[in-house]
Amino acid sequence: MVRFIVFFVMKLKSRRVTIAGIAQQPDETWMMQVGRNLTAAGDGFLNGIQGIILDRDPLYTAAFRRLLRDSGVTPVVLTASSQLECVC
Repeated sequence: MVRFIVFFVMKLKSRRVTIAGIAQQPDETWMMQVGRNLTAAGDGFLNGIQGIILDRDPLYTAAFRRLLRDSGVTPVVLTASSQLECVC
């Protein structure tokens, strides 16, 4: 069995989902590349987006969050007691 991690982002307003990357063993280097792709001038998924909600996964390193902030996107990290409710 092989396990893959799929990193995706969704625009809540339109519910548009984009797969930002797929990896077997994601690390900070991979996450930084994903961040650069998401914030790329012209065609980055996060262009024109003011904020992004992140869970508490350790892959969202300080460097990754700084990259987002430097691109004008405010990362909002959920607290340990936060819950997202899905209306299905």
